[in-house]
Amino acid sequence: MAVAFMGISKIAGSLEALIVGCFLTGLFCGLNMTLIPLYIQEISPTRLHGAFSTMNQLSQTAGIFIGQIVSLENALGTSQCWPVMLSLSALPAILQYLTLPFCPESPHYCLINCHEDELAARELQRLRGTQDILEEIEEMKEEAANLKGTEDVTMLRLFIVPSYKQPILIALILTASTQLSGFNAVINYSTKIFWLAGVAHPTHTTMGIGTINILFTMFSHLVGPYVFLLFRGFLLMAVLYTYFRVPETRGCTFEEVDAEFHQADTILTSCF
Repeated sequence: MAVAFMGISKIAGSLEALIVGCFLTGLFCGLNMTLIPLYIQEISPTRLHGAFSTMNQLSQTAGIFIGQIVSLENALGTSQCWPVMLSLSALPAILQYLTLPFCPESPHYCLINCHEDELAARELQRLRGTQDILEEIEEMKEEAANLKGTEDVTMLRLFIVPSYKQPILIALILTASTQLSGFNAVINYSTKIFWLAGVAHPTHTTMGIGTINILFTMFSHLVGPYVFLLFRGFLLMAVLYTYFRVPETRGCTFEEVDAEFHQADTILTSCF
């Protein structure tokens, strides 16, 4: 549906159709970013939770990079071809719908939420490719036993029950730090910023950002939990660099932005 709205927006001359299509696409992406990691956590072996989660994030960064390539002017990033570019999102959606019936049910969900032990065992054997699943099944049954007698966790209880306070706070802070780090602004406006800075090929430079995004996703998998310490250091350096080096572009002409760059270069040179 989202693809249909975006695809016909130019033919119909309707900005509203484009907005609705983008909204539906964003809603679908938001659901995927929430549900897919949960599904991966439930079907992957305990010792490989981190690796599988990293692969999910790596797929997202790779998708962003492919989108940057497709949006180049010598590809589909033209005034005539942009509806086709936006409609390409139908391909992974169709592929997902075709393969979804072949995806196994979550053994964790089957056993703990649906209380279907046999189905959980069959799906776990299918996932692991072996009959030796007794240990994992016993862990799930132990978890189910611990959850007996507890109240269902609602959205409201997440914020009013004291025992949930610290996990919720950690999740909110990590999520907010990711969104407020400026990553979305860099992805959306980097080409314009590079163009204002006088870069010869700003779109190619933006693709370099996508490449760095992929490399750092792989690097975070290698570093493990210590990546949060590195993230804090890089974030601090990014804040300082942005404050002292990146000029204000809103309402500014190219000459004014260029003058700010030269002024920043002069200050930096005088410091060293």
